[in-house]
This record gives sequence, C-alpha cells and structure tokens, in this order.
Amino acid sequence: MDELMYENLDDQSNELTVMKKMHNISLCVMRQEEMKKIFGEIIETAIWIIQADRGTLQLLDESSGVIRIIAHRGLDHSFLSYFDNTHKSQTVCGLALKCCEHIIIEDITQNPFIDSQSLEVMLAAGIRSMQSIPIFSHTGQLLGILSTYHRTPHQPDAKSLQLLDLLAQQTLDIFKHTRAAVSYWWVHKKLENTIDELHTENLVRIEAQKKAASAYDQIHQMLERITDGFFALDNEWRYTYINSVAEKFWFCNSQDMLGKKIWDCFTSVQPYYDEYHKAKKENIAVHFEAKSNSTDAWLEVHAYPSPEGLSIYFRDITEHKAIEQKELEYRKLLEEQILLLNLDPDYTFIHDLNGKISFWGQGAARGYGWTQDEALSKISQTLLKTHFPIPIASINEEVLAKGKWVGELVHTTKDHKQVTVRSCWLLRRKTSGGSQEIIEIDKDITEEKKIREELGRLDTMKLVSQIAAGISHEIRNPMTTVRGYLQLLAQKKNYSEEKSKFELMIEELDRANQIITEFLSLAKNKTAPLVTHDLNEVIRTLTPLLEADAASQAKSLRTHLYPNMPTILLNTNEIRQLILNLVRNGFEATGINGKVSILTYLEDGQVVLAIEDNGCGIPADIVKDLGTPFLSTKASGTGLGIPTCYNIARRHNAAITVNTQEGGTTFYIQFPVAKI
Repeated sequence: MDELMYENLDDQSNELTVMKKMHNISLCVMRQEEMKKIFGEIIETAIWIIQADRGTLQLLDESSGVIRIIAHRGLDHSFLSYFDNTHKSQTVCGLALKCCEHIIIEDITQNPFIDSQSLEVMLAAGIRSMQSIPIFSHTGQLLGILSTYHRTPHQPDAKSLQLLDLLAQQTLDIFKHTRAAVSYWWVHKKLENTIDELHTENLVRIEAQKKAASAYDQIHQMLERITDGFFALDNEWRYTYINSVAEKFWFCNSQDMLGKKIWDCFTSVQPYYDEYHKAKKENIAVHFEAKSNSTDAWLEVHAYPSPEGLSIYFRDITEHKAIEQKELEYRKLLEEQILLLNLDPDYTFIHDLNGKISFWGQGAARGYGWTQDEALSKISQTLLKTHFPIPIASINEEVLAKGKWVGELVHTTKDHKQVTVRSCWLLRRKTSGGSQEIIEIDKDITEEKKIREELGRLDTMKLVSQIAAGISHEIRNPMTTVRGYLQLLAQKKNYSEEKSKFELMIEELDRANQIITEFLSLAKNKTAPLVTHDLNEVIRTLTPLLEADAASQAKSLRTHLYPNMPTILLNTNEIRQLILNLVRNGFEATGINGKVSILTYLEDGQVVLAIEDNGCGIPADIVKDLGTPFLSTKASGTGLGIPTCYNIARRHNAAITVNTQEGGTTFYIQFPVAKI
C-alpha cells in the first residue's frame, strides 16, 4: 500500500514538473522569444519526459513538401545530414502517415520497416530504440514529428506517452498561433542555409583556385625539367606556352613568340603543317619524325589535341638516326653472314653471354630439330639441356679473354637424343655498341666418339686376347695336375679328416678354371659358326636350369616368348652362355623375392631378347663403360661376364642396349632376322 502511495506521489511530481516545463514554453511564446529557443525547449521537455538520450523536432517545409530537422539534441552531423531532408514517403514519415499515432520501436535492429542504410546511420549515432509522435493539423496534414532516442532497447510506459501527447498538442498549438513567426523563421533559416552554402562554395572555389595554381606551378616546373622540347598552341595556332628546352633549340625568347601564330614564326614547315592539322581535324594524337626547319637535326615529334588546342613534345634524335643507319649497314652485313652460316653443314647459332639465342641457322635446325621460331630468344643451354665439361662461367671468361673457346659438349635434340659435338665459340662484338654475342659452331662427333670408344674397347680386347693366348694354357696344365693330386690325396684315409679342405681347394681351382674359360671366350676372335635356329627353343632348354637357380635363391623366373618367332642365325652354345650370364647377374642384383623375366618379341623387323630384373639398377657412371673387361660392381666379380656377352652379340651382328634405374635393369639384345 505504501509502495503504491509513493508511486502515485512520483507520478504527480513528474506531471507537475512537465506542466512547469510546458508553462515555460508558453511563456517563451508569449514573450515572442526566438523560435530556435522555443523549439529547443520542446525537445528538452520531450527528452525529460521519456528519459531519453537524444531528440529531434522535424517541421514541414510547405514550399518543398520536405520534413526538415529544425532542432535537435545530442546528434552528430552524419545523422542530421542523412535525415534532414526526409520526404513523406521515407521510413518514419511513412509510418507516421500510416499509423497516425505513436511510433514506438523498442529495438531498431528487429524492425522490418527500417532499411539497411537508415539502420547503419542510426547505429553509428548510438541509437538503439526510438519513439516518435506525429503532429497533424485538424485537416489531417502531417506538420511535424517529435522524436526521442535511447542508447539501448526501450519500451516507454503509458504515462510517459500521455505526457508526450500533451507536449505534441502544445507544439501544434504553437505552430498554429505563431504561424507567421514560424514562416519568418523558415525564411530566416533558408537565408542562413543559403549564406552558409555560398560561404562553403566560396571556400571550395578558393581552395580549387589554390590547387589549380599549385598544379599549374607543378606542371610548369615539370615541363621546365623535362629534357624534351614542349610548346602549346591554342585553336588559332598561337603559342600559349614554350619551355626552356624549346627556346634553346630555336635560339629564341619565349616572350617574343607567345601570342604569335606558329605559321608566322616558321614558314617552311610542310611536314609539321600536315601532321598538326591532321591531329586537330581528326582529334587524334600524331607521332612522326622530320628534319628541323631551322637546323639539320632530326626531330621526333608527338602532338596531342585537346579542346584548348595542341600540346606538342619534340626531341633531337639525330644521333639515334645515325645509329639506325649504322644498324642498317650492320644488318645488311649480318644478313650476308647468315647466308654464309646457313650454307655451313655444321650446326651454327648465335647467342649472348647468358645463352639467349638471337640467330638459329638451318644447320642447327636440321641437327637439333627445333625450328628458328621455336629457338629464337630461348636460352641455349636450357633448350639443348647442355652438359658442359667445365662451368659455363669459365667458358665465357675464356671467350672474353681469348676471343674463342673449343671443347666437347653434349646437347639434347628435340626428340630427346643426346649428341656429342665439337663446339667452337667465337666472340662477336656488335658494331653498334650493343651487348657482345657468341657464334657457336657445333660439329656432331657422336658416331666418331662411339667409334673411338669402340676402338679403345677393341684395343683392350686385343690386349686381353694376347694375354689369354699366351698364358691361359700354361696356367691350365699345372692346375689340372694340382687338381688331380688333390683328388688322390682326398681319397686316402690318412687325410680323411682334411677332406673338406681338399674339396674347398678343388672348388677354388674349378672356379679359377671357369674364369680362364671366360677369359678365353672373351679373347676369342674367330667368328663362331652360325646356323639358323629358333631363339625361343634355346630359352626353353635353359628354363629348367634357370628355374632351379631361382628356387635355390628364393627368387622367381618368368618367361614370355613371342609365338611363331622367325629363325635367326646363332651359335646355340654362345647364346646359352649369354643368357646364363645375364639372368644370373639379374638374380644377384635382386633382393629377397627378386624377379627376373625373359621376353622375346619382334620390333622393326628384328628379333629382340629382353632380360629384365627388379634389382637396384646399375650406377650411371658405370653404364657408359659396360662391356669393358674387369669392370664390376660385385665384390667377388671378375668383370668378364658382361664383356663376354658384348663379344657374343658382336659375333652375331646383334646390338645390346641397356635401360636401368632404381627399380631394375633391362638388357635388350636385337638380332637380325635370318634371310632364307
């Protein structure tokens, strides 16, 4: 009961305060105080009633039909500039016309009638809720809107809304009784706004003039600093500006020429006359070269049209024209050189010190496979994947110091074939002072090098043959005697405990005898008798033996033989030896569960025998020397097995190629088909 009593006392106190504030507003009207003060008192009273943070009073400008903010409290410029020119169709006005009563938005972020832009402006001003009371005339016309705003969501009580209604009614009465004063206030307000706008516009104009003057000074300084001559003409062909470079070039004073027509100052200007008129008539920029009318200098001229006339830049290119003439002569000489280079059967091209190709001869196109269009501007060592014997920087240093370099290079052709060339690099200095270039002349010596290597191999084989012929039989005879005595001794009872040692010695002698057999096979120079035979049949007879070898090592052997294989000329014993050597090498190269495959097939009219393993592969530095005697990667290897295979292949007119990588190695032996 006491709480209700105190609440009623508070309500009465608030009503009394509101009445006093409204009375003060009436006194202000009676004393005919400024409308600005009266409007401010109305907003302050509304804010006090609703306990708001901000407020606005909007009034209809009958001349424009726009609701303008005539007074406010606590709002920034962004909010006021956005909502100051509110039309009746906009959010708050539209709601006011539709509802004809209080507009209460407890939380603006949850209201669908507030558009996104208005919401953004209100949130930026710190507004979260609003209450607006539309002020209507007796005829139903919207005269104004009294609004208050809170920082947080807010729902006003009924008593506060009743007091706001009283304040709105008083505001309507003030509008009616002070219509003339309000109209005068509007005129005064518009006059103030106009004066403010004119003042702002004047400040903007003054600032623009300052900026224009500053820009002109900057342009003037820039035009005076440039190395080109520059002048400007108006639409009557009169000079309006001449920079110092143009003055010096014409040996004149710009003050004597400004305002004069160009055609009066320079009479013999036929090419300039035509080009300048073309730029003006067609409204396009023109660029041309012509001799100066006052000197023998060549000028490069650029003329740019504009609504004010022409802006013209020019520069002295006499030295450049002389260089062009030298370049023309040089180009003619170069074309003659190119003709000679194209007639050269060697592979000739030209590149700079970085390898960038500037000429690609017909010989280079034939030898390396790339056309001129494909090679030009490419980096030669990248295009050809060149292997250099020494760093390329060292080669360039020698060329610069001595004028040439000669050595062997390995290039790769377009179809991925490697060719060895004897390369001669000649330094060529450009007459125009440009960068230095190198003429590279390559002679393909791939086959020559192969022949040299084969001759070296044959020399080694010849030496081995001579050694084998001289000592093999001499070694075998005493070995046979020793082996026989070891067998006899092993059978005696006195040495029964040493039997295992005798057997070991006999095994080692047999191993030495096998090495001598391979040695003799390697040194064999006589052509073996070759007869027509089926290669597949030789492989089939060997398969059980090879499968037994594979099983004893926990490895596998696979064969895939081409059906109806044509016969070839071969010596079955030698081919058996070749297959045994390669397959057993394959077993040794593989680890646990290793696999070796024997395949036969036809390719390009030849019979191909392929022996493939999945071992560790052959090191790259050894592959190129395969077939050289005593070369082996095995700790206990003799290095005679593969050379023996190469000898056997050569005696059968067959070729051996090797493909090896980390995942395994494949030997391909290509036999010519027997002609029947």
